[in-house]
Amino acid sequence: MDSKCKIRFQNEYTVTVERCGKKKEYHFGNVVLSNMLNVSFNFTGVRLGSGTGTPASSDTDVFTKLWDITCTKTVSLDEEKQAAIHTLVGEVPPDTDHVGTITELGVLVSSTVVTHALIKDAESNPITIKKDDLTRVIVTARITMTLSASSPWIAVPVRHTQLYMKKAKDDEGQETERGWGDLGSLFLELCTNSNAAIGDGEMTSTYSYIGTSYGSYYCTNSCYGYGKAQSSNSYADSKRTAKFDFRAPATLLDYPVYFNTILIGGVCYAELPNSELVPNYTITGYPVGTGDGTTKDFLCPFSYFVKDTDSITVGGNTLTRGVDYTVINDNNHEMLQELTPFARAKASGGNREKNRSGVGLFTRPLYKWPSNYPTDFGNTNGWYSNYKDSEFVSRIYKGNPVIFDLGDSYELNKFRLPASFTAATFTLSVSTDGETYTEVFSEAKAANTVLEKDFDATGRYWKLETTADTSTVDFSADPAAVPFLGKVQDGYIHFKEAPASGAAITMNVAMDRPFKTGETVIDYSATLEITV
Repeated sequence: MDSKCKIRFQNEYTVTVERCGKKKEYHFGNVVLSNMLNVSFNFTGVRLGSGTGTPASSDTDVFTKLWDITCTKTVSLDEEKQAAIHTLVGEVPPDTDHVGTITELGVLVSSTVVTHALIKDAESNPITIKKDDLTRVIVTARITMTLSASSPWIAVPVRHTQLYMKKAKDDEGQETERGWGDLGSLFLELCTNSNAAIGDGEMTSTYSYIGTSYGSYYCTNSCYGYGKAQSSNSYADSKRTAKFDFRAPATLLDYPVYFNTILIGGVCYAELPNSELVPNYTITGYPVGTGDGTTKDFLCPFSYFVKDTDSITVGGNTLTRGVDYTVINDNNHEMLQELTPFARAKASGGNREKNRSGVGLFTRPLYKWPSNYPTDFGNTNGWYSNYKDSEFVSRIYKGNPVIFDLGDSYELNKFRLPASFTAATFTLSVSTDGETYTEVFSEAKAANTVLEKDFDATGRYWKLETTADTSTVDFSADPAAVPFLGKVQDGYIHFKEAPASGAAITMNVAMDRPFKTGETVIDYSATLEITV
């Protein structure tokens, strides 16, 4: 599997020369240097020079260095163009320490020059600025970056990448800018929902380097949900190439996991099914159960497979679908049971500002959040700073109901809280317009007791209230151990004749995406090439 990404730069400069009340401005562009792929995108200043020549992408510095000037930086986002815009402003003061002839400049990341340009006039002719002790030179550099990916890959939204990073409040409420990383550490991930790849938040932490809206994993060993899996990452011939070897080992996992998104390098992703990336394959002889001579209904071991590809074997004999057996709730095989409507929901209320790790209350998370420890694994959720648009809620509070906006009307039928969750009375209400709510149920949960409520209701807006502040969710790889609100459709296999006592029942199905259980291993390799 190969992927190509390109980071495009459109750089504009304004050099303003002020002397004795007079002002001149020059506007021009520049050349992006290849070593841009060897640094972070934390642009810090501008280097001025006095040399001449033709700037080229292979340059490593200006021709003749004069001075480095530190700039103030602002970062903005153009959602329509999917562009991150860095604006640097700095000046050379009118003093005797800065006297010389200025002809060129380049943007700095620390002490490394990553762009190079000759100063030009309106006709694109190189010019010379005579800088004396009465002259002030103000430099404004505007760097616009966009990200593109080769089909069938899709570029990760810019707000999730390190092209754009927003200042965020820390746990003490102080606004701080997170450290910028580089392209030296990349990762490949198999995700159980699309939201893991594209999210709703903004990048504020860069442990994953050019990553998405969640934080670091530091997984030296791949796991069945996530893994850095980077086997090599090198820069040569004006491009950076990273190779990945993802291995999801057999682990204790008593329920199936289906992956529907591949995220590579943190810069592009692809949604499944996609036959180019994951051709259809067959799972054969998967155990369903053992006959007892009387039971005709058996739970289908798959909540998803390619429709109409199943076959059943009982005691070594292959049965005919529709004649010897029927799969009940057939529409269950057209969707992933793991993907509730909350995969793309938005929420208000609850605790998001203090818990940025994005733990997912009522989103059926499948993995434990790593907390930056090397032996832990990532979950299907994220690290969000855009709290008002985050669908992930770690706690809910008395008097501050959580409202989920599913974006459209959905039927839900199951609410479940594990025994470890806070004892309180929980009230669920539903609305079609977000204004008028109808109560679905109000149930009390006793301490150390599971609360499970089956219901049938349909709506776009779902409000959950509690009579006591809840604790933060304690996650587990067991879906029964985490809160759940959504729709459950169990698929059953109904036999015309009960399988004989002791007869082994197995199932064959076709899959169009990676499928993981405690008995299966996933190996996945990829190559990512990044150019500017």
